[in-house]
Order: sequence, then C-alpha cells, then structure tokens
Amino acid sequence: MTQHNNQTVSSCSSSFSLGSYTVGTNYTITISSTDPLAKHVVAFLYNYSFPDGTSLCVYDGEDDSSPLLVCWDHTTSSGSVAAQAKKTNETGSLTLVFNSSVEGASFSGSLFCEFICEPRTVAIVATNPPLTGDTYVDICWDGFNNQTFPISFTAQGTYPEVGYQLDDSNVIFRWDFQDGQTVIEGEGLNEITHSFNNRDGFILKLTTIDTQDCETQMPAFQKIRISLAPEWELFSASTDEICMGEGVELCAEFTESVTNWVTNEILPLVGDEMPLPDGTGICYENSIVFTHYEPNQLVVSVDDFKSICMNIVHSYMGDLSFFLECPNGQTVQLQRQQGGSTDLGEPSLTVGTPGIGYWYCITNEAEFTMGEVAAGISGGTLPEGNYASYQTLTNLIGCPLNGEWILRICDNWAQDEGHIFGWYINFDEALFPDTWSYSNSFTPTGWTGMYGSQITDHVNENCYLGTYITTETPEENSTQSFFFTLIDNFGCEHQTSLEIFVYGENLCPEDTTFLPQNYIAKKDFLLLPNPSADFVKVLNIPDNSELIIYDIKGAMRLKTDISNYDTISVSDLKAGTYLFIVKSPVEEILISKFVKDY
Repeated sequence: MTQHNNQTVSSCSSSFSLGSYTVGTNYTITISSTDPLAKHVVAFLYNYSFPDGTSLCVYDGEDDSSPLLVCWDHTTSSGSVAAQAKKTNETGSLTLVFNSSVEGASFSGSLFCEFICEPRTVAIVATNPPLTGDTYVDICWDGFNNQTFPISFTAQGTYPEVGYQLDDSNVIFRWDFQDGQTVIEGEGLNEITHSFNNRDGFILKLTTIDTQDCETQMPAFQKIRISLAPEWELFSASTDEICMGEGVELCAEFTESVTNWVTNEILPLVGDEMPLPDGTGICYENSIVFTHYEPNQLVVSVDDFKSICMNIVHSYMGDLSFFLECPNGQTVQLQRQQGGSTDLGEPSLTVGTPGIGYWYCITNEAEFTMGEVAAGISGGTLPEGNYASYQTLTNLIGCPLNGEWILRICDNWAQDEGHIFGWYINFDEALFPDTWSYSNSFTPTGWTGMYGSQITDHVNENCYLGTYITTETPEENSTQSFFFTLIDNFGCEHQTSLEIFVYGENLCPEDTTFLPQNYIAKKDFLLLPNPSADFVKVLNIPDNSELIIYDIKGAMRLKTDISNYDTISVSDLKAGTYLFIVKSPVEEILISKFVKDY
C-alpha cells in the first residue's frame, strides 16, 4: 500500500499488504475494478495487527470524501475482516487510508470484485385518460362490453452506468394491474393499454428486470378509480301508452353511489431461505423489499420497529456479525462478532445439512445483546427469544420504509457453517397506510328519446314531459324508449330507460264512452290554429253554447261558456290530443279533435 500512496490501482484478483511506513504519515490508495460488469471491489484482510494509535479506514468511493464504510484499529482483535463497495456506489471503487502514531502495524489481504445490481428507478410518465389531481386515473365503464374503456400507460426508466446495455429498449417491463388478470410483461414494453373487468379501485404495480436479472427495487404505483353506477330508486311514466302527440310525464330518481373502499393489501414479507457456508471474511446478504407504504414515508423513531427476527442455525456464534441496511444505505450492527463456541439453534453434525433453526428477535425492550447472553452460557445453545441490538436502532431513523432492506451476515473465521430459514421486520402497525376510498356524484342532464320524440318543459330536475310526434314506422303501433342521463364527477354518462307504447297514425283509440248518445261530429266545427300551444279560436258553433275539453283518456280538463269566434287559452294543457265538446242551447252535441303543441 505504501508503495502506491496517492495512486489508483485497478485489480480484481491480487493480494496486498501495508509495507514499510513512516510514523505520522497518512497513506491513501484507491482500488478500482478491471471488470466492467463485476465492478464493485471487495477488500479482505486475513492477517493484521493494529497497535493502539494505528488504523485503516475504508471509504465507499474514489477518495476519502466518500462515505466511510469501516475503520479497523486496536479494537479489531479477532477474525478476518472485509469491506465491500455498496450498490449505491456507481464507481465500485474503494479508498483505503492508513494512519499511525506508533510503529508495529501490519496487515495483508486480498482483493476481488463482485457484480452487484445497482439502483435504478421506473416511473409512469403519461396516462390516457390523464391523471386527476396528479393522483388518480379515472375511467368510465363500457356497459356494452361489460368492462372499462381502455386505459393507456407510458413508463420510463432511469438507469445507472453499467458494463452492459441498459435502457428502456432491453429491459423487461412487468405490469401487474392487481385485478385478477395475468401479469403482462415484455422486453421494451414501456407502453400498454388495459381494460378492467370490475367496477372497483385498483393499484397498478410496475417493475423492470434487466438482462442480468436486476430488478427495480422500488416499483412505480398508480391508483385507478373506475366509475361506479348510481343506485336507481324509481323510474316511472304517467302512462304506459300514448297517441302520437299526446304527452307523458317521465320521472327518474337515484341516489349517489355507495362509497367504495379500496384496501391496501399488507402481506407479511419474509426473507428467503439461504445457506451460510463456511467463509473467511465473507458476508452473505438476504433482502426484503417493502412497497406498500406511502411514498417518502420514513422511520421517525426506534418505536417504529416492533422486532427484527431471524430464524437461524449456526455451529459457532463467534464466527458471525449481523448488520441491517435500509434502502438509503443507513446501517445498524445488530450483533458484534462474539459468543465463542455458542450454537445458534441446533446445528446438524452432517456437513451440508442445516439442522434446526431458532427464532432470535432484536427488540427495543430487550436488555441484553445476543453476545452478552452468550458470554454467560459458555458453550451450549443460545436460547431463542428477544435480544437488544449491539448498536442502537436510532441509526435507522430517517430510513425510507419502502425499498430494499438487507440483512447482512458476515462469517469472519474459517470452519463451521449455518443456515438462515427466514427473517422479517415487524414494523409498528400504526405505520400501515390507510385504506383509500372514492365515490361518485351525479348531475342529471334530463330525458331524451329516439327519432320523432320531443321533450318539453321539465317538472323538476328528474321529471320531464315528453311525447312522440312520429316514429320510424308512423303508420304502425310501436314501442318507443325515453332515456334519462346522468353525468358523474369523472365525466362518465349513466343512463336508464323507459318504454312507452305509441299508437300509429289514425290508430289511436278514442274513448267516447263518456259522451252522450246524440253527439254529432260536425265537420264545419273548426278549431284554429290546430295544433296550437297557446290559444285556439272556435268557429261555426251556436252562440251561448257550453264547451267541455276532455283528454284522450276521458278526463275533463276544462268546462266553460262559449260563443262563435271566441278564443280559448290552452297554455295550461299538457301536450297531447284532446276532444273539444260543444253543447248548444238546443242540446246539440258537437265534437272536434285538437292537438296541444309544445
């Protein structure tokens, strides 16, 4: 090291040592990888002596301004030790700094390089329909196809500089709509169109995987809200059959949609099973990726951790040290290398056979560390249960909850082996994100009909007057529809309908059972104008007669005195067909049909 002071050395398979040094002189060397793929350097010391007043510090980068990984000094007294460039270190280099105030220090070790999946991100950068309030994609329901109308998504990744091609064109985009349909994935599939089969809320989850099986540690999420149907309480018509031009009152009543609650599914996450073969300064990593917390949600207190638990077996506890690293690189040492020959769990006597693991949990309430309890056992097995962390968990305050949490177990001495059967972090349930909900509100747009329909003034926002003045087959009786439409707060239309029987032209039955037997249909009894919306003049009748107006169903609507050329107001009559009956002073009955216009 001293021969290459203030130099950068590129190597992935060489030994190194301190060499002769001058007391009081600082020596610095940067080690970089020669492998463009496996570019993260590991420095391993197997022989060392650090008298009090000497130290070797390792920095995670190309100079000593990079984050400090570890310092070895006179307190480092047993076992092999190693330092590795972290995945967040895009250069993969390590910088070693040795300083001393006394003579007698020495160390020797080896260098090698590892491939590490470096951090990358993916984001949904565009949707159609566009986002509502930068939070939701709102989509309407296609009742004809019994699914939503299509939604389109566009994604884009950001990638580290690595020794292989890495961009949107050659990574696999994995789209999980979490709606019971198959996850859709494909190389370069950064655009996709999808329809949902249920009227509900959903959360899209998007990840990427590159050619080296490196996956986006923090997926992109997008909430989707699907328009809910109103609850129709009543829709009715004042009659179920009309003559052409005869009015009908149409009414529809509804309530707002029921609030739809969407649960964020919180599944327990347990790290994978992993062997811990005999190693000398080798660290084994096992990770859990949390994705269900709110974006930017952080650890704010040690009380956010209820427990950190491992199910592990090993035949020599004194080999091991334990670390927990959170998504932003903050690290806490859970257990220092101590405990001697104490077993963890019940090791097997057969090499390669794991044995029986015990659960060991780190909690805030525990008083003693695993090493402290093991020191009082002098061999045997460390009882499973709760233990204190070697370093305080305050080291993890400020860590993001979402992302990759890494359990790192370092085997510092030769011989002995073990196995981890699983591990988990039990966060306080108060940190779980709330369920989210939505509902729809509706605004009526009124009634409409098919060809030949007319809608007149409304009675209220839900009730209108309407008729058919013709149909596509006007000479035939037919069934025609009226439609009531709502627009919701997503801009989606909702519609219900009523069917009315419409008599064809000259086929409308006239109820004359209420008329006297001696009525006369007098052709020169005129009503002008006819049809009319406001008034009508009565011509060719005797003076001092009596006028009775009936609707087509025989209900009397008006009774008044009348003489020839008198004008009658019909503005209060509903649109439709009426019979004007004139009773003369000599008991002559005259009748004529009148159509009230809109």
